[in-house]
Amino acid sequence: MTYHPKSDFMRVMIERGFLADCTDYQALDEAFLKGIVPGYIGFDATAKSLHVGSLIQIMMLRWLQKCGGKPIVLMGGGTTKIGDPSFRADERPLLTNAQIDDNIAGIKRVFSRYLDFGHSAPTIERTRRRLTPAEFAENVTRNYFARNTKSTHRDFRQFVKTADAADLVLLALNGERWTQKRQHFAYEEGLYDLAGGFAFDFDELTTAKPTAILVNNAEWLDQLNYIGFLRDIGKHFSVNRMLSFESVKSRLDREQSLSFLEFNYMILQAYDFLELNRRYGCLVQMGGSDQWGNIVNGVDLTRRVVDHEVYGLTSPLLTTSDGKKMGKSQNGAVWLNADLLSPYEFWQFWRNTTDADVGRFLKLYTDLPLEDCARLGALQGSEINLAKIELANAVTTLLHGPEAAAAAEATAREVFEKGGVGDDLPTLTLHAADVAEGITVAQLFVRAGLSATGKDAKRLILEGGARLNDEIVLDAGHRIGAGDLAEPLKLTAGKKRHALVILG
Repeated sequence: MTYHPKSDFMRVMIERGFLADCTDYQALDEAFLKGIVPGYIGFDATAKSLHVGSLIQIMMLRWLQKCGGKPIVLMGGGTTKIGDPSFRADERPLLTNAQIDDNIAGIKRVFSRYLDFGHSAPTIERTRRRLTPAEFAENVTRNYFARNTKSTHRDFRQFVKTADAADLVLLALNGERWTQKRQHFAYEEGLYDLAGGFAFDFDELTTAKPTAILVNNAEWLDQLNYIGFLRDIGKHFSVNRMLSFESVKSRLDREQSLSFLEFNYMILQAYDFLELNRRYGCLVQMGGSDQWGNIVNGVDLTRRVVDHEVYGLTSPLLTTSDGKKMGKSQNGAVWLNADLLSPYEFWQFWRNTTDADVGRFLKLYTDLPLEDCARLGALQGSEINLAKIELANAVTTLLHGPEAAAAAEATAREVFEKGGVGDDLPTLTLHAADVAEGITVAQLFVRAGLSATGKDAKRLILEGGARLNDEIVLDAGHRIGAGDLAEPLKLTAGKKRHALVILG
């Protein structure tokens, strides 16, 4: 990366390792210097929770807000009905509207842990600014059409002729606030000249940071008229170009079917960007590098339809240093919702990070200063375990809160250092009917989530990796009855995965 950014956001993206590619580094950097930049990332509702693989995108939105931008979380209530085919080997199963709504209800709970949706206390700040004629014209035009999406250039010319200086300056400065009460601003009028532009003092009601918003693309996608959409939007897409994108090309090269339904996905995602630009003045779409083709389509469509300059920015698709896909563990997806994965298991996932990934993950998944990330990531030998605990605590605190992080660390210390059972371990509750005839040890490991299948559990036991109350299990068919559960029973798979079994 040879570009040296001037804005805080672009500097953070580069220095912390978030940036894979950008449609125009310099222009986007300059947009951040000029004012508030709304940016969005879309999340389709294919499950009741996001998993760790989506956390890098959530952190990008968090940094956008921390650097003065406006995060837009887009729920894919409309696009989920089709399914993103990007780099998939098969078609996603179609979900019902009720399933999608249920998934959205589960997913959106996570974002309030990372973003401020309107709870910042307002402050009054007195500022003096000067806009050159070119900057003035650009800001007025962009903000006017962002707020008046159906207006024509004739409407705009009429507005400029009849508006007073206060309205024009307020609109140029901040399209989001130009209709607020004028007593928040005090202007010095008559200070415009061709050399220097407008100069004025004003008192502005601001917040500590722009608030985030959460919207659902079903609001506009569900209302589309098919013929009208093809005429107004479809004409801007070249099928030849769509086929050239790697996400589509790789599927076809493998001679795997790509349905017409899936082929439309990239058009709808591009339309999302256009609609968000119209409604909220959104200037940048972010996402994983597998979304590059879809993002570029949205940039091109917005320029063609409304002649607005917008941008795309992608993050790398992360794998661990040993080549594994980020977001998966031995037991499957690492979910963000506590009802699907306990805070302790989430904490343990980060505690088990390989040594080579610690420094990188600290930069990506925590708010720790870069110098602390570098210092902790450079630790060697047994000291790297201290960095892993710091990583696990910081990430868990962001998602589940400091109490959950502290409880998880305490449980881990109890289990690993003292050989106890810990109060925060994942727990399987059995009832009398479950153990009336006894339940095999292999079944226990499966039901506790420590093995995916009975076959996996038997292999674990055969290899000497399974323990009951810290004693090696020798017989996969050994049955556990109610008498064995008078006290909590601790299951251990390998060295780092534990669960409790109790009788309810």
